[in-house]
Amino acid sequence: MTSPYKAVCFDVGGVLTHSMSTVMPQAAIDAGIDLEALGPIFMEMFISEGDNDNPGHQLERGEISMDHFVNLMGDMGTEIRKVLHPDSEHFIMAKLKPAQVMHHFVQEVRDAGYSTGIISNVISEWLPWWENFTPSHELFDVVLYSCAVGLRKPNSSIYVSAAQQLNYAPEEIVYLDDFLPMAEAARKVGMKVIHVTDHAAAIAEARELLGL
Repeated sequence: MTSPYKAVCFDVGGVLTHSMSTVMPQAAIDAGIDLEALGPIFMEMFISEGDNDNPGHQLERGEISMDHFVNLMGDMGTEIRKVLHPDSEHFIMAKLKPAQVMHHFVQEVRDAGYSTGIISNVISEWLPWWENFTPSHELFDVVLYSCAVGLRKPNSSIYVSAAQQLNYAPEEIVYLDDFLPMAEAARKVGMKVIHVTDHAAAIAEARELLGL
């Protein structure tokens, strides 16, 4: 390898899968919920900058269950449950699909001799679906799921932990994420970040960085 980078880490939702934004509107329509009303709440709970004790962050760190989260959200919880709870017929994860082109790229990276990892925010109840969205864990040296490790992006500690477990400096790691606040947090700890808005373009950028 002639590249200065030694490892590549991947987010799951939106990177190893197709974009979440492609399925949420349809899930909302099918469930009969008002996405305009719920959209800002979803942003605050799961996509916003920072890491604090709001219920969505607690949920992703594995500190509370999905049922507890729904109860905490009061009247909105009933609507949220329709798309976020695995027991719902409109569960969003049932509509999401793996991005096979990115799965093939994981194999390409491994075959080229690079270490690999996953750094992903995920709710405990979603793990069975997350496993279906990822290539075999045998292809990854490190898998950090927020609900399992008690840390969530964009907390710098989860990126630092991944680097430590890979035994590389953050500056030696390329990281792919589709949500800008999470990508920027990785950049701040020193990782080389690819903000994924298009899978093919992201793979092309990564190949150039890795000399593939």
